[in-house]
Amino acid sequence: MPTNMLGNINIEKYRIRSISMISEATWTPRILIRHFNGSNFSYDITREQIEDNKRKNGNIDALLENIVWLHIKTHCPVYLRKEKLEQIQKFQKLNHFDINL
Repeated sequence: MPTNMLGNINIEKYRIRSISMISEATWTPRILIRHFNGSNFSYDITREQIEDNKRKNGNIDALLENIVWLHIKTHCPVYLRKEKLEQIQKFQKLNHFDINL
């Protein structure tokens, strides 16, 4: 698998440099997301989230993908612009009138 992929997510497409998971015995695991522009984000994963995900999916990969997708939706300008354009296009389709004279 290429290093720029996390599951089905091409992280470079969203200007994410790296995603790391840190797990220490005394702390909850954390996901660190670094962007190419130098911004860094950290997300804690609770034991309940991990156990719930293991019951549903059998592994932690789906939980990591969900956290990254939520991050992309809230912090990645490429995704936000795409989403805004889709909303504008939907609005334009709703307001489009086909007048035949």
